[in-house]
Amino acid sequence: MTDASPLRSMRCPNCGAPLDFQPGQSSVRCRFCDSVIEHSTEAVSADDRSRIVPTDPASTTGSNSAAGQARRYVIKIQNGMPVVIESGSAAYAPSSTPPFTDPNAPAWQSGFGSGSMSSFPMTPQPVVVRRSSRLGLVLALVIAAIVMCAVVPVVIFAVSPTAGLMVGQALSGNWGQVLGSAGTLGARILLGRSGTLVNGVNDGPPEAIMLTIQYPASGGNKEVRLLGLNTATHKVLWQTAPLNTQLNDTPIMANADFAFIVDGQHLMAIRRTDGTLAWQATLADALQLNICRDCIQLVGSRLAALTTDGTLEVFDAATGQSLWKVTAKQDSPRGLYAVGQRIAFMDRNDVKGVLRVFDLDTGKESSAQPNCDSGDSYPDWTTPLFVAPKSTDVYMVFGSGPGCAQRWDTQNMQMVWSTDLTTSFPGDLEALQAVFSADTIYLANSSQVLALTIDGGALQTLAPDPDYVYDVLSTHGSDVIVQAKRQRGTTRYEIWSLDGASGQPHWKFNLDQSTPLEAGGIIDDQTPVWTVQSSAAGLRVLRYQSAADNKSYKLLVDTLDWSTGQSAGQKVAPLNLDTIILTAPDWSVWKNDTLWMSMNDELLSYDAVQNKITSMWP
Repeated sequence: MTDASPLRSMRCPNCGAPLDFQPGQSSVRCRFCDSVIEHSTEAVSADDRSRIVPTDPASTTGSNSAAGQARRYVIKIQNGMPVVIESGSAAYAPSSTPPFTDPNAPAWQSGFGSGSMSSFPMTPQPVVVRRSSRLGLVLALVIAAIVMCAVVPVVIFAVSPTAGLMVGQALSGNWGQVLGSAGTLGARILLGRSGTLVNGVNDGPPEAIMLTIQYPASGGNKEVRLLGLNTATHKVLWQTAPLNTQLNDTPIMANADFAFIVDGQHLMAIRRTDGTLAWQATLADALQLNICRDCIQLVGSRLAALTTDGTLEVFDAATGQSLWKVTAKQDSPRGLYAVGQRIAFMDRNDVKGVLRVFDLDTGKESSAQPNCDSGDSYPDWTTPLFVAPKSTDVYMVFGSGPGCAQRWDTQNMQMVWSTDLTTSFPGDLEALQAVFSADTIYLANSSQVLALTIDGGALQTLAPDPDYVYDVLSTHGSDVIVQAKRQRGTTRYEIWSLDGASGQPHWKFNLDQSTPLEAGGIIDDQTPVWTVQSSAAGLRVLRYQSAADNKSYKLLVDTLDWSTGQSAGQKVAPLNLDTIILTAPDWSVWKNDTLWMSMNDELLSYDAVQNKITSMWP
């Protein structure tokens, strides 16, 4: 009998979808790309080593070997870990014919995202009428006939979200887009790692803008598309033509007209009316999203990007025109910060850090080289900046022995105050996080919390305790809410409410061995992961709990009284997910009392008032 325990966290090596290896089962077919994955008890041979797939079996992206085409793999166990060996195309592999291309589309649109990153813009491919294309054309004509007969479009939308999108395109007379959408009718859709929730156009319901992976119903290569979804009706409002299949993560920004994404060195603006490409610009270099996800900023009518080589370039968000650019002395930047209508980052001059601030419209620069008042301590290019909400001032902590904290007015490039710290920071200053209240900035310094008044920089140390390591979560009134991780004895997580004046705990809430949520991480059956959200009703503590039966996944919710920390009673909300591996949300956004989150390739909404999952898509 096959032991499926090492395969429990397996995902498809081809497309990254979860696999359902049941006990005693020796092979499984991916329900998304039709690849066959077999489990062999044989040892890894010398011949196997040349065909080992260099990918993490738990990865959500797959190997992208002949992306989207069905493949055949063999899984062997070596040192207790699965080894993926490719054995060729599956016998029933779907056609790899290029997707249908609208011959009437402009060259830039038909080539939009359909090749490698170096292929922008592409020359339109010849139209190859295949079975799925003819079917899509027939369906498009049927939908057009129905529209002409004045049948209510909602009836069409009830059959398929894509059909609803096609109805809207037909009503607008965009027949080229109708033909393009026809090829995605009935497609299997998985949500990618990137998404956000934005205000709907013309004060409409919130719109979810998400990167998706789509598998055409008739087979063929996978497609990566960005789409906009009406969260009230689940109607697909728009979607792009196929993008680069290697694109699996991007910051997503939006204004009333466009959604903006980044693919390698390509910065793109997508129209939120129909999903077409409004403009595309080539950056000086790619963005280092793993260490500087905020190195692209949408500020009013300007889009600023700070690339890996240290080039800061600002574009007109409406047209994509490059307005100005400068090059930093130091490459591999760590942060780009919006301060009012200016943009700021840390650079270096020889060995000392330099604060550089630029006017977004003109590129005019102001700069300063901070130093602590006592000693020769100075920041570096890796020093993080903290910007208070609705402020143009920045705060920084730097130096050693023990260093200082400073506030800078970026309008006049003047230091407002500098405070010497009483103790050194034992941790990594680059990972330092700050939370603001109306009059105080709070920073977690390992086993203590530092409070600095915004006006004068007066310093106070809260809750020093060598048995705990702190992280600041939020504030409420004059209290600061912290995560306290016990490091003496058995690890345990707690939530504390500290009095901002005295530093004394008002209350503590024990989370035992539940761990903080890590976006996209696998949730173990025995260890829930947790996160918090501030609300008028109290501090909501949400725990995601997995299950050994792969069915009974649930959300455990406690709402803590702000004054006492007492729970109003734990509530349980089933997640209703059908998967063998439960993963934490890749991204989540609260809108009033509703949490929107991407989990296990689906968009879920959790209503905290009703305490239930109110919608799932697709």
